[in-house]
Amino acid sequence: MQLHVGSRHLVSDVAVALDAAGREHLVIAVKATWRIPDPGQRPRPLPPSPIVLADEYHGVPGESAMRYGADMPRFKPRCDVIFDAHAPRAGRRGGARADRQRRGRRVQQAGACHR
Repeated sequence: MQLHVGSRHLVSDVAVALDAAGREHLVIAVKATWRIPDPGQRPRPLPPSPIVLADEYHGVPGESAMRYGADMPRFKPRCDVIFDAHAPRAGRRGGARADRQRRGRRVQQAGACHR
């Protein structure tokens, strides 16, 4: 099977996954990468990150935090939104990491929108 995506800002892959009863399920993953905009700006797409086929960890699996979960599981109840970043210390340039500084973005849960 071939999957054709007409956008250069997306990467995709297909796989077949088996459930506990041995039934086959078609899994389609489509991935995009975006730059978080500055206030008053709009989001800009970046070259997409590749599809991750296995969980990736910050260090040794089982002894460190997961960095990215696999993109091709048989069931995923919601869309993943992953932030992988660092914040420079206030008043410093050159990327010095902060010991403690509160920074954040608000992300609303899917289906929680009120009209």
